[in-house]
Amino acid sequence: MITPYLIPTTPWGSRTELLPKRMRYVSSLDVSVDATGPYLFFGAAQERAFRHLFRETVVTLPVGLVCELPTLDIRRVTTQIGTAAALYSPDLSIDIASIAGDGKVVNVKCSGVAIFRGGTRQALASKRTYAAGAAFIASSYETISATYHWLTQRQLFGVGTVVGNRDRSDEPWQLDFTFDLYAAF
Repeated sequence: MITPYLIPTTPWGSRTELLPKRMRYVSSLDVSVDATGPYLFFGAAQERAFRHLFRETVVTLPVGLVCELPTLDIRRVTTQIGTAAALYSPDLSIDIASIAGDGKVVNVKCSGVAIFRGGTRQALASKRTYAAGAAFIASSYETISATYHWLTQRQLFGVGTVVGNRDRSDEPWQLDFTFDLYAAF
């Protein structure tokens, strides 16, 4: 970490102002899953699911570090809304196995919340054929790729939406998650 960017500590409870911070857009993440309950199932592999919205190939993080952006092809997704103890809680978990442009595996682990209009139970357990809401995640990364190693040292924060559709009320939901991911300091 670069010394000028370190934040001086203050005794607990003595701080009177917000911590200094900067955020920078890094990339977007799009994932579609099928849902028959709280467990969501990934369909076919999606190309360019992790990509820069404006087709940039590098990004400069708030600390000045210039990083090459991966384009990830998703191979497997494990997703869950809710928990075993609380099926209709807004808890969201997304684990992604993907392949980067250099052929190396990049694993992405996301946790956060999916907040449906009217609540999860009302949105997904009803006879509706459309559901929508907001989704927020914190993501962490694992890879052996030297090019994308910078991801393993950063936690990107995602702000996004979730939209659910189905043709009939007795069919499974198709949920489309779209996130814009930001790096912060």
